[in-house]
Amino acid sequence: MRSARVGNVRTASAVRRVPRRGEIWVAQFETPVSATEVLLRKARAAGATTILNLAPMVPHRARLLKLVDIAVLNEIELAQTTGARITARSSTRAIAAACRTLGARIVIATLGRRGLVMVGPEGITALPAFRTRVVDTTGAGDCFNGVLAAHLAWGTDLSAAVRDAVLAASLSVGTAGAREGMPDVDAIAEARERLRN
Repeated sequence: MRSARVGNVRTASAVRRVPRRGEIWVAQFETPVSATEVLLRKARAAGATTILNLAPMVPHRARLLKLVDIAVLNEIELAQTTGARITARSSTRAIAAACRTLGARIVIATLGRRGLVMVGPEGITALPAFRTRVVDTTGAGDCFNGVLAAHLAWGTDLSAAVRDAVLAASLSVGTAGAREGMPDVDAIAEARERLRN
Protein backbone atom coordinates (compact mmCIF):
# COMPACT_ATOMS: atom_id res chain seq x y z
CA MET A 1 0.00 0.00 0.00
CA ARG A 2 1.33 3.40 -0.95
CA SER A 3 1.77 6.01 1.74
CA ALA A 4 -0.40 9.10 1.52
CA ARG A 5 0.14 12.55 2.93
CA VAL A 6 -3.24 13.55 4.24
CA GLY A 7 -3.72 16.20 6.91
CA ASN A 8 -6.80 16.32 9.11
CA VAL A 9 -8.07 19.46 10.81
CA ARG A 10 -9.10 17.95 14.16
CA THR A 11 -6.77 19.52 16.69
CA ALA A 12 -5.03 22.80 17.41
CA SER A 13 -1.70 21.14 16.55
CA ALA A 14 -2.94 20.57 13.01
CA VAL A 15 -3.50 24.30 12.62
CA ARG A 16 0.13 24.94 13.63
CA ARG A 17 1.43 22.46 11.06
CA VAL A 18 2.43 24.01 7.75
CA PRO A 19 0.66 22.50 4.71
CA ARG A 20 2.79 21.60 1.71
CA ARG A 21 2.17 21.50 -2.03
CA GLY A 22 0.77 18.14 -3.10
CA GLU A 23 -0.77 17.29 0.27
CA ILE A 24 -4.46 16.70 0.78
CA TRP A 25 -6.02 18.55 3.73
CA VAL A 26 -9.38 17.35 5.03
CA ALA A 27 -11.58 19.38 7.38
CA GLN A 28 -15.08 18.99 8.79
CA PHE A 29 -17.38 21.05 10.97
CA GLU A 30 -16.60 19.16 14.18
CA THR A 31 -13.67 21.60 14.39
CA PRO A 32 -14.33 25.28 15.17
CA VAL A 33 -15.06 27.12 11.93
CA SER A 34 -12.47 29.79 12.69
CA ALA A 35 -9.68 27.18 13.00
CA THR A 36 -10.92 25.43 9.87
CA GLU A 37 -10.80 28.67 7.88
CA VAL A 38 -7.24 29.43 9.04
CA LEU A 39 -6.04 25.99 8.00
CA LEU A 40 -7.84 25.98 4.65
CA ARG A 41 -6.37 29.40 3.87
CA LYS A 42 -2.84 28.13 4.68
CA ALA A 43 -3.39 24.97 2.64
CA ARG A 44 -4.68 26.91 -0.37
CA ALA A 45 -1.72 29.29 -0.22
CA ALA A 46 0.72 26.36 -0.08
CA GLY A 47 -0.81 24.63 -3.10
CA ALA A 48 -2.33 21.75 -1.14
CA THR A 49 -5.70 20.30 -2.13
CA THR A 50 -8.49 21.10 0.34
CA ILE A 51 -11.50 18.92 1.10
CA LEU A 52 -14.27 20.15 3.41
CA ASN A 53 -16.99 17.86 4.72
CA LEU A 54 -19.81 20.20 5.76
CA ALA A 55 -20.94 17.97 8.62
CA PRO A 56 -22.35 18.49 11.09
CA MET A 57 -23.79 21.65 9.55
CA VAL A 58 -22.91 24.85 11.40
CA PRO A 59 -23.26 28.51 10.41
CA HIS A 60 -20.30 29.67 8.32
CA ARG A 61 -19.42 32.53 6.03
CA ALA A 62 -19.72 32.07 2.28
CA ARG A 63 -16.05 33.00 1.88
CA LEU A 64 -15.04 29.73 3.54
CA LEU A 65 -16.17 27.67 0.54
CA LYS A 66 -13.98 29.74 -1.79
CA LEU A 67 -10.98 28.13 -0.03
CA VAL A 68 -12.26 24.63 -0.79
CA ASP A 69 -11.28 22.47 -3.74
CA ILE A 70 -13.80 19.72 -2.96
CA ALA A 71 -16.84 20.24 -0.75
CA VAL A 72 -18.73 17.12 0.38
CA LEU A 73 -22.18 17.22 1.97
CA ASN A 74 -25.40 15.22 2.02
CA GLU A 75 -28.79 16.40 0.76
CA ILE A 76 -29.88 17.65 4.21
CA GLU A 77 -26.69 19.68 4.61
CA LEU A 78 -27.04 20.96 1.05
CA ALA A 79 -30.54 22.21 1.83
CA GLN A 80 -29.37 23.79 5.10
CA THR A 81 -26.41 25.53 3.46
CA THR A 82 -28.16 26.84 0.36
CA GLY A 83 -31.74 27.30 1.53
CA ALA A 84 -32.84 25.24 -1.50
CA ARG A 85 -35.68 22.75 -1.18
CA ILE A 86 -33.63 19.57 -1.48
CA THR A 87 -34.97 16.17 -0.43
CA ALA A 88 -34.04 12.55 -1.07
CA ARG A 89 -36.35 12.70 -4.11
CA SER A 90 -34.95 15.88 -5.67
CA SER A 91 -33.85 15.64 -9.28
CA THR A 92 -30.20 15.58 -10.28
CA ARG A 93 -30.77 18.93 -11.95
CA ALA A 94 -32.10 20.53 -8.74
CA ILE A 95 -29.26 19.09 -6.67
CA ALA A 96 -26.67 20.29 -9.19
CA ALA A 97 -28.19 23.77 -9.24
CA ALA A 98 -27.91 23.99 -5.45
CA CYS A 99 -24.33 22.68 -5.55
CA ARG A 100 -23.33 25.42 -8.00
CA THR A 101 -24.26 28.14 -5.50
CA LEU A 102 -21.70 27.03 -2.89
CA GLY A 103 -18.50 28.51 -4.31
CA ALA A 104 -16.21 25.47 -3.98
CA ARG A 105 -14.41 24.32 -7.14
CA ILE A 106 -16.03 20.87 -6.95
CA VAL A 107 -19.10 19.97 -4.91
CA ILE A 108 -20.11 16.38 -4.14
CA ALA A 109 -23.62 15.82 -2.79
CA THR A 110 -23.89 12.35 -1.26
CA LEU A 111 -27.40 10.91 -1.50
CA GLY A 112 -27.33 7.63 0.42
CA ARG A 113 -28.88 4.80 -1.60
CA ARG A 114 -29.02 7.08 -4.67
CA GLY A 115 -25.24 7.52 -4.76
CA LEU A 116 -24.02 11.05 -5.44
CA VAL A 117 -24.05 14.06 -7.70
CA MET A 118 -20.73 15.78 -8.40
CA VAL A 119 -20.58 19.26 -9.92
CA GLY A 120 -17.37 20.86 -11.14
CA PRO A 121 -15.56 22.38 -14.11
CA GLU A 122 -16.12 19.19 -16.12
CA GLY A 123 -19.89 19.38 -15.64
CA ILE A 124 -22.31 17.17 -13.70
CA THR A 125 -21.67 13.52 -12.82
CA ALA A 126 -24.35 11.33 -11.24
CA LEU A 127 -22.94 8.13 -9.77
CA PRO A 128 -25.24 5.47 -8.28
CA ALA A 129 -24.49 3.73 -5.01
CA PHE A 130 -23.58 0.07 -5.14
CA ARG A 131 -26.31 -2.29 -3.99
CA THR A 132 -25.67 -3.66 -0.55
CA ARG A 133 -27.48 -4.81 2.55
CA VAL A 134 -27.69 -1.85 4.92
CA VAL A 135 -26.99 -2.69 8.57
CA ASP A 136 -25.59 0.57 9.96
CA THR A 137 -24.92 3.83 8.13
CA THR A 138 -22.78 5.25 10.95
CA GLY A 139 -19.42 6.35 9.56
CA ALA A 140 -20.32 5.99 5.88
CA GLY A 141 -19.58 9.67 5.24
CA ASP A 142 -16.23 9.47 7.04
CA CYS A 143 -15.41 6.36 5.01
CA PHE A 144 -16.25 8.18 1.77
CA ASN A 145 -14.10 11.19 2.63
CA GLY A 146 -11.17 9.10 3.86
CA VAL A 147 -11.02 6.95 0.74
CA LEU A 148 -11.44 10.00 -1.51
CA ALA A 149 -8.58 11.83 0.24
CA ALA A 150 -6.29 8.79 0.23
CA HIS A 151 -6.82 8.17 -3.49
CA LEU A 152 -6.16 11.80 -4.36
CA ALA A 153 -2.98 11.74 -2.25
CA TRP A 154 -1.87 8.65 -4.21
CA GLY A 155 -2.40 10.54 -7.48
CA THR A 156 -5.59 8.75 -8.54
CA ASP A 157 -7.71 10.82 -10.93
CA LEU A 158 -10.84 12.33 -9.41
CA SER A 159 -13.38 10.12 -11.22
CA ALA A 160 -11.70 6.89 -10.10
CA ALA A 161 -11.19 8.26 -6.59
CA VAL A 162 -14.89 9.11 -6.28
CA ARG A 163 -15.95 5.69 -7.63
CA ASP A 164 -13.82 3.89 -5.04
CA ALA A 165 -15.07 6.23 -2.30
CA VAL A 166 -18.69 5.36 -3.19
CA LEU A 167 -17.80 1.67 -3.27
CA ALA A 168 -16.08 1.88 0.13
CA ALA A 169 -19.01 3.74 1.68
CA SER A 170 -21.40 1.17 0.22
CA LEU A 171 -19.34 -1.63 1.79
CA SER A 172 -19.15 0.17 5.14
CA VAL A 173 -22.91 0.16 5.74
CA GLY A 174 -23.03 -3.64 5.63
CA THR A 175 -21.44 -4.01 9.08
CA ALA A 176 -22.56 -2.63 12.45
CA GLY A 177 -20.26 0.01 13.91
CA ALA A 178 -18.42 2.90 12.31
CA ARG A 179 -14.88 1.55 12.76
CA GLU A 180 -15.87 -2.09 12.25
CA GLY A 181 -17.52 -1.29 8.92
CA MET A 182 -14.54 0.49 7.36
CA PRO A 183 -13.21 -1.62 4.47
CA ASP A 184 -9.47 -1.80 3.89
CA VAL A 185 -7.69 -1.45 0.56
CA ASP A 186 -7.92 -5.19 -0.16
CA ALA A 187 -11.66 -5.33 0.52
CA ILE A 188 -12.27 -2.39 -1.80
CA ALA A 189 -10.12 -3.96 -4.54
CA GLU A 190 -11.94 -7.30 -4.20
CA ALA A 191 -15.32 -5.59 -4.43
CA ARG A 192 -14.18 -3.61 -7.47
CA GLU A 193 -13.06 -6.82 -9.15
CA ARG A 194 -16.39 -8.54 -8.41
CA LEU A 195 -18.23 -5.66 -10.05
CA ARG A 196 -16.16 -6.05 -13.20
CA ASN A 197 -17.05 -9.76 -13.53
